[in-house]
Amino acid sequence: NGISSSTGYFQTSRVRGHARYIIQWERYHYSIRSGTFGQAELRGPKWKKRDWNHDINSGAHLFYGTIHRGAHHYYYKDIKGLRRPPLNSTLATQMKIGAYNETSATNGNYNCQRGMLGILPAIKIYNPQNNSSEIYGTTIHELAHASHKKMNFFAYGTSSSLLKESWARGVQRELTRMTYSSYTPSYFGNYTGVVQDMIDSDLYYGNTFIVGDNVSGYTIRQLEDALYNKNTWSLWRDNIKNLYNNGTENNLDLLFNYW
Repeated sequence: NGISSSTGYFQTSRVRGHARYIIQWERYHYSIRSGTFGQAELRGPKWKKRDWNHDINSGAHLFYGTIHRGAHHYYYKDIKGLRRPPLNSTLATQMKIGAYNETSATNGNYNCQRGMLGILPAIKIYNPQNNSSEIYGTTIHELAHASHKKMNFFAYGTSSSLLKESWARGVQRELTRMTYSSYTPSYFGNYTGVVQDMIDSDLYYGNTFIVGDNVSGYTIRQLEDALYNKNTWSLWRDNIKNLYNNGTENNLDLLFNYW
């Protein structure tokens, strides 16, 4: 077996007789399921002394492959100094991500208890009909919850939905835009744009003026550090003020009140 390059190429040692080509969507720290239990894998041809060149551009394996790319980004690539999601080790289990060929009102969800024994997927991803950037972003979003839980093991359970979803939405935007430069998730309810507002200097989303968005210049890692052991909207805001000197921090109250 072997791990492919970013362009999908791999090679392995000599094989006597015929070789079965199989793509398995996993790495050491995570594995993608085709639903709840089955390994997401593509079984290719059984050939002798022949390359297998296969393009994935539709269907279930485009879904699996896009989830894989998002997970690979969070676990193995540049994430702007953020903490990694839970890692596979002797004291922890591999992250299982279930890819469901189902239409759902939500694109995904995370439940730590569900995946505690490493049997059931802690993360579930739905809506394979979504475009690749949205599937990629959803994967980042749910892994951001897992990373948040790992960092704030006790505080996470008592954290408000507003705090948890706003943070995950912010990470979703920051990391997904490293691959899809124009990507911006939707903001509604508890899924707010407060993280984006603290990082960028934009005052508008489309043609909508954001009241109080005179905050800018924070980094995503600074906002994550300020989140440590905080479980309410106001505690996170106040810790951002206390930890950093930022010329726009006097506008934080108005910004947090807006969202």
